[in-house]
Amino acid sequence: MEILTTDVLIIGSGAAGMRAAIASKKAGAETLVVSKAPPGLGTSTILSGAGFAASIDGVSQDDYRNKTLEAGRGINQPELVETLVADASQRIAELMAWGMKVHISPGMVVAEGTPPAFGREIVRCLKKQALKVGVRFASGWVVEKLVTDQRPALGVLAFRSKTSSWLGILVKAIVIATGGAAALYMRHSNPQRNTGDGYSLALRSGIVLRDMEFIQFYALAVAEAGSPPVIVHPGVADHGKLINDLGEDILEKYNITERPAAARARDRLAQALFREIYHLSRPVLLDLTAASSAKHDPSLDHLTAANWHYLDRVFGVDQRPIMVSPLCHFFMGGISINQDGLTNVPGVFAAGEVAGGLHGANRMGGNALSECLVFGARAGDSAAGCAAQMQLSSGDIVFPQPEVKIPAGGNATNLKRLKDIKKQLRKVMWDCGGIIRDQTSMMEGLRQLDFIEEEFQRVLHHAQPKETTRIIEIRHALMTAKIVIHAALRRKESRGAHCRSDFPEPVPRWAGSQLVAISSSGSFDWSFGPRPQTASENV
Repeated sequence: MEILTTDVLIIGSGAAGMRAAIASKKAGAETLVVSKAPPGLGTSTILSGAGFAASIDGVSQDDYRNKTLEAGRGINQPELVETLVADASQRIAELMAWGMKVHISPGMVVAEGTPPAFGREIVRCLKKQALKVGVRFASGWVVEKLVTDQRPALGVLAFRSKTSSWLGILVKAIVIATGGAAALYMRHSNPQRNTGDGYSLALRSGIVLRDMEFIQFYALAVAEAGSPPVIVHPGVADHGKLINDLGEDILEKYNITERPAAARARDRLAQALFREIYHLSRPVLLDLTAASSAKHDPSLDHLTAANWHYLDRVFGVDQRPIMVSPLCHFFMGGISINQDGLTNVPGVFAAGEVAGGLHGANRMGGNALSECLVFGARAGDSAAGCAAQMQLSSGDIVFPQPEVKIPAGGNATNLKRLKDIKKQLRKVMWDCGGIIRDQTSMMEGLRQLDFIEEEFQRVLHHAQPKETTRIIEIRHALMTAKIVIHAALRRKESRGAHCRSDFPEPVPRWAGSQLVAISSSGSFDWSFGPRPQTASENV
């Protein structure tokens, strides 16, 4: 096995990973970023709406804080919210100073881009700055395991697909910035390979996760046959009318009065559409035909105007209604961190969507990318500080053998079987662990996940070395899927994006976070803690 060394290793090259790398390198640490795809590509950053929320252009810090807490339904980690509110404007200003082209409106900065990859300008800016300060990148690598039981040394076991070889990376500090897991679901807005590597890596190495039941499902995305699930921006949808095939107005039917509904009532609108489409078998359409001239209104913000023009060019929304449906968009839960991104394992940090606690039960629009900048910068700087305290040599760690063992034989049919396993997993999560949940369906989901895992183990006996990357990903995906459903089963209430038809109301005693780790026996070890009050709330 080839052994590499670096001071700080960043796993993931989205906005959080690249911002962490820039901070780490500027603080004097040798910094390596490893990722599956080339830097910034294959990430949610490039597919994002490119909006950064902050106290900017007339929006006060109090307003920004209150909106973030309101979206989180009372269970955000207060110290993370305070850090976001304090740092976001400065971090965004840095990107602008580095040359990112933007449009500014009250409370929001949007990178200048074109659909569907609005975030390309963010990736361009961060990558240019990272290369400028001397960050090293390595793509085509998938991480199988973190080695955290030989501290102070830390290790990462990774597979390099290009050479079909295993690598051991000896490091002083690690930043996990792998993004979320929305691609665990049948309908989603993420890159196809975002299936929860970071959550599984963390949990298997003794790191605590929190709030894994809270997953944001965006209400409105194109659902035309054979078309990609393009998101409809809230500002666009608000100009049209949402109707089912009986002509019923969906917003009126479900008493959704907030506007724009897709932004201010994101969770309730997603639940309403799911009931219509998947429970009542009624297709839902967005009709923009009566408002077609509005897309030329110069007062429209950049993101709304660009999204509207794209929808008309690709789907002809000026001439006909289009079918829409919700999709999985964002994980609020994740690795438990402090304000500097530190986990409960010394030397291991996390930032971006893979981290949990900031958003509580639901996320305010624009906070995902702001979170990446704020906590990416803090995690990278803190990781470099940690690395500066350590002296390591190659003999300080013994790398274990990979847990994914691939026989030398195999046949081509296994690639199709692995694809089928991933497809089955996504359907189970959509049907049993998705937008509307209940005990019966989730128990069935866990049973089906066990069947899928049995099939997966059978495939391993006939796999080929070139399938190793896909096998590692499925192994991580199965772990993440199970922890999501277990967490949702335990929370017996509805709150924010977590909707249980058998417990339809929020319950005061559940106003807190579920934490989970793996016990010494290998089982899930759960605990629950109420949300701490802030100083102002204690007055």
